[in-house]
Amino acid sequence: MVMKIKHFLKTVMNREKFNKIYPAELTSRQNEVLKLVLQGKTNKEIADKIHVTESNPAKHLKTIAEKFGFKEDYRDRLIELFIRYKIELVSPKILEDGGYNPLIFPDKPENGDSYFYIERKPIESRCFQQLREPGSLLRIAAPKQMGKTSLINKIITQAKQLQYQTVSLDLRLFETTKLADATIFLRSFYAWIVNELASSPPLKEWDEDLPVMVSCTKYFQAILRQLESPFLLVIDNLDRIFDYPQTYQNFLPMLRRWHDLANESETWSKLRLVISYRTEDYGRLDINQSPFNVGVPISVREFNDDEVELLRNRHYHLQSEVAEPLREAIGGHPYLIRLAFYALAKEELTLEQVLKNAATHTGIYKNHFRQLVASLQECPALETILQIIVSKNSLEITGKNNTQIYQLAAMGLIKIKGNLAVISRQIYQNYFTNYFKK
Repeated sequence: MVMKIKHFLKTVMNREKFNKIYPAELTSRQNEVLKLVLQGKTNKEIADKIHVTESNPAKHLKTIAEKFGFKEDYRDRLIELFIRYKIELVSPKILEDGGYNPLIFPDKPENGDSYFYIERKPIESRCFQQLREPGSLLRIAAPKQMGKTSLINKIITQAKQLQYQTVSLDLRLFETTKLADATIFLRSFYAWIVNELASSPPLKEWDEDLPVMVSCTKYFQAILRQLESPFLLVIDNLDRIFDYPQTYQNFLPMLRRWHDLANESETWSKLRLVISYRTEDYGRLDINQSPFNVGVPISVREFNDDEVELLRNRHYHLQSEVAEPLREAIGGHPYLIRLAFYALAKEELTLEQVLKNAATHTGIYKNHFRQLVASLQECPALETILQIIVSKNSLEITGKNNTQIYQLAAMGLIKIKGNLAVISRQIYQNYFTNYFKK
């Protein structure tokens, strides 16, 4: 049976009333019929199963629906209701055919085809356009939990649709011992690519007399020569190497050289590079030797009001009234707003509870604050400047505080308005007001 599930849920029945009716107010026969309906059985299939005439299940279905207050579309409305309150009873086939997307805790990036991925126009279209450009380089930057990797997943999905060869490397998976030595790192970097591409040449010993960057470039060029289609190379969490000067001082100029070669060689024009990094950490690098002043910069911004509303709609029965109080407290931060909608949609918390505890160590954002505090404690100068901004509500940018202010902005803690630094969202103001009192 193929059924188009409507946009969950038009009924106003609450959980308390539902639990009172189901299963207590249904007869054993009605419960039997209902379970078969939720498994996607037709009236004929139900009749055959319980050994009654074909008209009998329809009568039971009407009676059941009326107990829940439905006067039309009995089957569809009952299925919608049970998706909300007893989803485990609903057939996976019904869920799949109806386009239902179960709520998943937002503890990892969204897949490229995720129902909960919200496009931030024109970011995605710019990225997709660049994918088609020979030798293109995208550099995606944002603070942590702003959706960099989710955007990358979207780009990879698009590249695969274009029949590109794709390899995605997450530098968080490199051991410290490999990150600390440039030769070992570049060798491991190349080995990962070879492992991901079935058509790549076998891994060989590198000539010790050649500079390691030259060897890596030489063997990577051999890979490109064998490919007939464009090749997308994604390097996620590039900031992982920023603590290892010997490594990034070799690796980043090499990436820049690869990008430059695309203008000189048909072989290298097959390459599309995407790099992503946290904005908190790259300020100390030499941009003249790195890829950070070439290619197309992509700044992953917050959700605007329309995008927040779209995300709310994708959390099924959430009422429109919840969006504005959340925006006032946390703005359009993708992770923070998604986590709040999840908690509300799962009915784990009320809106009042979310807001009351949002800026505390017991609220749903406690882990987010723990990470921010850990970053601040590594640099006392940042803490000092943030404390001034929190206490005075703003701070004038000067030559003395310029570096710290831009680092705080890169962390997403403050915004720069003209010549003033202000806190970026009310939840940060509330949390750090209490934090600095201790």
